[in-house]
Amino acid sequence: MSTVIEIESAVEKLNPQESRAFAVWYEQRQSLLNAAEATFLAYDEEEGKSA
Repeated sequence: MSTVIEIESAVEKLNPQESRAFAVWYEQRQSLLNAAEATFLAYDEEEGKSA
């Protein structure tokens, strides 16, 4: 069985409070990943300018 399918199944079993907590965690994680990606892209752009 795929990990994604297992995660989907587990999320569907969460009660409303757990579901909200998961949603908050996931949004925070996505924000962190997006910020990290933006930072690395900025570094790459700066390296390209100085090369």
